[in-house]
Amino acid sequence: EQKKHPRDTKSVIEKLAKNRFEKAAVAFMDSTLGLARKLRPKGQWGYYAFPYCFNFTPKNNYMKCSAETKDDNDRSYWMWKTGNALFPSAYIHEKKLPEAKRAKMIEGRTAEGVRVASKKSPSLPVYIYVSFKYQDTSSFLSKGDMKSSLEVPKRAGATGVIIWGSSQDTNSPKKCSKLNDYVDNVLIPLLSGKKP
Repeated sequence: EQKKHPRDTKSVIEKLAKNRFEKAAVAFMDSTLGLARKLRPKGQWGYYAFPYCFNFTPKNNYMKCSAETKDDNDRSYWMWKTGNALFPSAYIHEKKLPEAKRAKMIEGRTAEGVRVASKKSPSLPVYIYVSFKYQDTSSFLSKGDMKSSLEVPKRAGATGVIIWGSSQDTNSPKKCSKLNDYVDNVLIPLLSGKKP
């Protein structure tokens, strides 16, 4: 940009560069979603973690997403228009967030997904990414936190949840055994409606 606009100030050049980058990024992401939908028309397509919320963070210690974040999500309408589903993330931190606020964090992020989804007609499905492990300690979620991870999105209007993990959760016989125990003793009872 500096070569194209040698007489402009640094702040003007940075603004021009930012606009040019964002325009190219939008075109790339939009065309990628469009191609994915064309190649796999029966799939549910969108971008992981969008829409964002950033609730219960140092800058926003509340359940609801900030007005600024909602405005950013509204400006990203092009993404909701091309995609056909939303995939917010509601991974829980054990140490960073007190237990009393964890379900509220999930509720706030789900609510923002549902709010954004309702802007398209018909409304987009909303699938919340959750994990069976805490993000900051790698311990399995307590029964209460797993229950919240499954039930709160449903109550708040989500279409479903995606229970996510990584290959690091199953890269040894011991880890596989621990995950199997967790599935048998926590997940299956919760999903079947039986008390774990």
